[in-house]
Amino acid sequence: MPALKRFSRIAAGYVAASIVAGVIALLGILIVHIGFVALSPRALGELVQPFAIASAVAGATALLPTLPVGIYAERHAKRALAWYTRAGIGVSLVALALYVIVSELATRSITNATQADIAFVVQLAICVMIAGLCSGATYWAIAGRHAGKIAEPAKH
Repeated sequence: MPALKRFSRIAAGYVAASIVAGVIALLGILIVHIGFVALSPRALGELVQPFAIASAVAGATALLPTLPVGIYAERHAKRALAWYTRAGIGVSLVALALYVIVSELATRSITNATQADIAFVVQLAICVMIAGLCSGATYWAIAGRHAGKIAEPAKH
């Protein structure tokens, strides 16, 4: 596979995985707090902008932890769906940890946290893990199942 085509597939996979991660994480938190009414057509229509923001945050916070994972997957031609779902969970937890650390440094949000704040972070971690699993599967479907094909010689 030519390098430019492979890179385009990787980029498309990352963008799609970021969208999935943002939507799933936000929906998870909403379902926990307001119930399945969050899935009504009217509610989903009103969530387009929050979904976009959550997806942008997911993509931005996951970029650094994704780079070494993606390089490893390409170099070692990791093509198993299970590998990408586990990697998605791991990347999502690292991204959440980075987000929490930056939040703590900026606002002392953990130092000054109440019991409700801690409970929310736990709920968020669970939702982020589910979102990581789904985003890993999304990335695999678009790009991961073809990992390492840049290095493979073309078949004639």
